[in-house]
Amino acid sequence: MRYDIIGDVHGCFDELAELLRRLGHRVDGKRLDTLPGRQVVFVGDLVDRGPKTPEVLELIMDAAARGAAQVVRGNHDDRLALYLRGWPIRSAGSIDSSLRQLAHRSVEFQQQVMDFLGSLPPRLLLADGELLVTHAGDILTDDEAARAEFNVNSARTGVVDEFGVKELVDWVSEYAGEHFVVYGHETVLEPLHRARTLNLDTGCVYGGRLTALRFPEMQVVSVAAHAPYATAKRWVALQAVRS
Repeated sequence: MRYDIIGDVHGCFDELAELLRRLGHRVDGKRLDTLPGRQVVFVGDLVDRGPKTPEVLELIMDAAARGAAQVVRGNHDDRLALYLRGWPIRSAGSIDSSLRQLAHRSVEFQQQVMDFLGSLPPRLLLADGELLVTHAGDILTDDEAARAEFNVNSARTGVVDEFGVKELVDWVSEYAGEHFVVYGHETVLEPLHRARTLNLDTGCVYGGRLTALRFPEMQVVSVAAHAPYATAKRWVALQAVRS
């Protein structure tokens, strides 16, 4: 099996469909048909901020049910699933756009979304152990709960960075695992390859790009966002530095 691993989608359905077609797959309405011998893998954060979260979910949920796609759980996916289950969550405002869009869908569909997002694993080990896909990174520990929490949310140092955002733990500098790790979560202007890791979150929802890695070919493919749908301090600061 070969894999096309796609970064944080955040409800950007049109860009997702364009990227999948550029990769050679077929997207017809709510159905994704992949190339023979290839599977699409998502690094999580399918939902929130973008304009078409339900459409993204319909496409990916159907593909996952047929074995055409796999998904790991992102922090936004986790929050939405918990909220739909009735759990109190922090940063509830971050899921407002998803809730507004899902309000126009049936209760049955909302239940399906809750079950799907709640069932997503914190990481996937693929390609006979050569490839590890997770949303926010990985740590080596025997504490499975702690590792899963880090996979989904990472951790923060408490230091405020130059973008005015609480700094994420630099897990890559300490990573000593045997796998090549593909992840997202922290927005970068371009795919960031450090040591045996690759960050694919290139800020599509902010007006950046939606990016995929073809594995094992190690080919990066991306499409430009059709519009900026949201903003964030870090993205604004990154753009300012580039300018």
